[in-house]
This record gives sequence, C-alpha cells and structure tokens, in this order.
Amino acid sequence: MKKITAIIMCIAMILTAIPMAVFAAEDRTVVKTGFCGAEGENLTWTLFDDGELVISGEGEMAFYFINQKTVELSSPLVPPWYDIIGEVKVITVEEGVTSIGHDAFHCNKREYYRVNLPKSLEYYYSGSFTSTHADKTTLACSYAGTRLDWGKVEKRTANHIRISSDFTEIIELECNYISHGSGISDIASDDMCYNGEEPKPYCKLFFKASSEYKNRIENGGTAGVYVRYYSGEYTDAKLVWRTQGDACKTEYVKYSASGIPIEANITSVTHGEYSVIIELVNPDGTVICSDRMDFFSYVPEDMTFSEKAEEFFAKIIGMGAWYIYMLNLLAILLGMSFFG
Repeated sequence: MKKITAIIMCIAMILTAIPMAVFAAEDRTVVKTGFCGAEGENLTWTLFDDGELVISGEGEMAFYFINQKTVELSSPLVPPWYDIIGEVKVITVEEGVTSIGHDAFHCNKREYYRVNLPKSLEYYYSGSFTSTHADKTTLACSYAGTRLDWGKVEKRTANHIRISSDFTEIIELECNYISHGSGISDIASDDMCYNGEEPKPYCKLFFKASSEYKNRIENGGTAGVYVRYYSGEYTDAKLVWRTQGDACKTEYVKYSASGIPIEANITSVTHGEYSVIIELVNPDGTVICSDRMDFFSYVPEDMTFSEKAEEFFAKIIGMGAWYIYMLNLLAILLGMSFFG
C-alpha cells in the first residue's frame, strides 16, 4: 500500500506540474493583435508585453507602403503595428508565412534587434526591415533553413509603385527579383545565422570609410571609427572603450540615444604604437566579447635618431629582400627557358 500510495502521489505531482509549466511558458500578456495577410485573415500579428511581435498563419503578408499621405490618412497600406513599432524588440515570423510585406517593419530608428525567419519564407522586400539603430545595434537574424535555402529566398525591389487617389490600394507595381544570400537589411554587419541557431553577441570596430583611412592615422592624420554590436541575451551589457599607448589620442564625437559613445576620431600625436579597444561588458565586469584596432603612428619629427636609423635600415633590408626575390624569380625563368 505504501508503494501504491507513493506512485499515486508522484503521478499527481507530475499532472499538477504540467499545467504549471504550460502557464509559465505562456506567462506574458498580449498588448495588441490583428490581421496582416494579403488575403485578410490568413495571417495574424500579435505583440506581447515582452516586446516580441509574432506573425503567424499561412501564406503571404499584405503589401505596405509608407509615405506622408498614407500615414496622415491612416491608410490600410500602413502596417497595423506602425504606431507601436518602437515597443518591438524581437520579430518572429512563424513557419507557414511565405512573404514579408514591403515597408512591413520600416521605421526611421528601429528599436528591434532580432528577427526570426521561417524556412517557409519565399520572398521579402529590400524595404521590409530597417538597418538604422540609434545605438548602432546590429540587426541579428536567425533563419530556420540552411545557408543554401536562404540563397533561394527572393529579395524584391519595388521600382515602380502607383497607388489609388485615395491612398488605400496599390494600382500598379513593378519589381526586380533577386535571389541572394545577403543580410536582411542589406548591410555587411547583419548577423545572419542559419538552421535556427542563436546569433552570438559581438562588438566590432569599423572605419567610417574604407580601410585606407588607417594610413591617415599612421601618417600623422585623423580618421573616424565607429562600433556596431549585438548583445543578444545580455540586455544589461554596456560598451566600454579603452586605449593603449600614447602615440594617438581618441576623441569621442558621437553618442547614442542612451549615452554610449559610438563614434570616435583617432589622431596621431607622436611616433609609436597605439591601440583602440572596444568591449561588451556585463554589470559584474565580465567581458562578453571585444575587438581592437592596432596602429603604429609614424610622425618623423618625433622620432629619435635611433628610431630613424632603424626605420631606414628596415627599408633597405626590405628592398634587399625584394631584389633577392626578383633575382630568384629571374633565375627560375631563365632556367625553365634554357632547359625547355
């Protein structure tokens, strides 16, 4: 009887725990919901209080077109979540959805940082997502299919759009259809992950223009650098800039909406080594990830005699090595010619 009683109690505890687990998984509140399908009710959108916007159903999403008139007139061509897009942190498009509408998640300054896309996706538009973020946060994407699958998803560019006089419907639409494998917002720093994998946190320093700007710093000039990052689950992590060396100086010239320095000018001040380091740091001081740029600033008027001599002989040795290389190459060519 004791064993039977123990078994019954265990079963009762398991059965009690199941609805608790389900409740815990759904322990969030619906902020707003509605329809967004090309056929009306074939797709549903739901915004939860944790900032996740979920698109579910079967088939294509409606085509949207945002301009001053459509917004002023609250046209059906404006996405139904347009006024609350600032509350969205994560966008999840569920399996079964085959397209993402033009201008669907377009906004001047996005707050969302993560997009989850299904393998069922067949096409989206170049204006579906926004790349610009006030804090330079990268738009990370987790795609359920493989990299090869993603290459088959069409990116459509709307070249010609004509809408009705009352700004309520599209009369004419011409598009280019391009299969590709680039990021969803068409910038190199899009963090694309495949097979449903989680995007990993990272931070990266970039020159504001091409890498040739490094030469400006290393020859006594100034160049701008900026940072892009993705913190993922580490929502409380902060960007921290550090420098090493005295050869250059760092001047922060642009801050994000939350006060994070996101752009800086690096200027040579003397001859020597210099490094700019960016770190993504948790509140407890743990460094999640980091990146650095290393420079060697050549400012001749600040070089000592021994440094100038060292640089001179380094150039001579370098030129000598080049001559030796050319002589060896010439000997090989003559040998091949002589011996047929």
